[in-house]
Amino acid sequence: MANMCSNYVTFSGEKKNMISLLLVIENMVSRSEKQAIGVIPLFQEKVWESYYFSLVLQSDAQIEDSFITISYESKWCPNIKDLSWLAQKFDVSFLSDYDECGNNIKGAYKYDHKTKEAFVKSLTDEEIDQCNFWFTEEGQRVKSSHDTTDEEEEKFNELNYYLEENFEMMDDLLSEKSYNPEKAMIFFTDKIILTL
Repeated sequence: MANMCSNYVTFSGEKKNMISLLLVIENMVSRSEKQAIGVIPLFQEKVWESYYFSLVLQSDAQIEDSFITISYESKWCPNIKDLSWLAQKFDVSFLSDYDECGNNIKGAYKYDHKTKEAFVKSLTDEEIDQCNFWFTEEGQRVKSSHDTTDEEEEKFNELNYYLEENFEMMDDLLSEKSYNPEKAMIFFTDKIILTL
C-alpha cells in the first residue's frame, strides 16, 4: 500500500470563480464519500500525480471572503500538478501545506493566479530527522534520531523504544524558510505544461 501524503489546501480568488470551484469540490467530496476511492474533477481527463483521497471540505469555506479550504490525502507526495491544473482552470490562487514524513516530505507550495508565479519551500531530510525523537514506552524522550548511531538504533528497537515525529518543530522550521521560485514545480497554460 502506498504511503499517503496529507494535504491542506486553501484556494482564493474572485467570488464568481470561487463559487464555480466550490461546486466542483462539493461534487468531488460527495463522490469520494460514496465510493470510498480517490477522485478527480469529472472534466479532468488525466491524473498527473495522484487522485484526491479522503477529500474533506473544511467547514470554514467562506465564499463571501473568497476562500475555500480542503484537506485530503494523495499517494506518496503532494499532487501539485493536479492542484495547479484545477487552480488555472478556475483562475484562482492556492496555498498547499503537505507532509508525508515516512518519506521525509514536508513543505508548502503557493500559486498566484494573477502573476502565474509558483513558489515552494520544503524541509531537507536532515531537518526532518532532527524533529524525530526516540521515546521509551513511558513516553520519556531519549534522543534525536538525527544523532542516533546504527548501534543505538538497534538497541532502542530491542528495548521497544519508538520513534515519533514532532510536527510542531517541523512547522516552526518550515515557517522560518522563505519560498523559493526556482524550485517551483509546474503550472499549465493552454494544455502546455511548463516547468519552472
